[in-house]
Amino acid sequence: FIPFLAFDQIIIEQTDRLKLKNITESDADYVNTAFKLQNLGGGTAKNIDIKVYLDEDENKVLQEKHINILPSNKFYLMPINKKAFEEFEDTIKNNGYTTNMYINIKYFSQISKKQNSITYRV
Repeated sequence: FIPFLAFDQIIIEQTDRLKLKNITESDADYVNTAFKLQNLGGGTAKNIDIKVYLDEDENKVLQEKHINILPSNKFYLMPINKKAFEEFEDTIKNNGYTTNMYINIKYFSQISKKQNSITYRV
């Protein structure tokens, strides 16, 4: 049971305001203003560092978060901050489907004791 961390998919809808929805959740407002981090591998991930940044430049950080532990049967909601919302809105206004936003997750596995790193394009 090696942890593998990933974010839930988000549907974005532009009405009078930007509306986000995690596809595996109900319409609860707090879920729809957060990135939902899930532990897909079933193991326990420790010392998780999450960095959301722009343009493949890790110095253009939109937000960062450190989580001590994420057990296999839990998920973590990382609130989407104003800068990330603005990037979503700019992408939609420019008729884009892919933002310039990246998410990097670094974490340790209980079993392997190695640091794993994953980068996602939003």
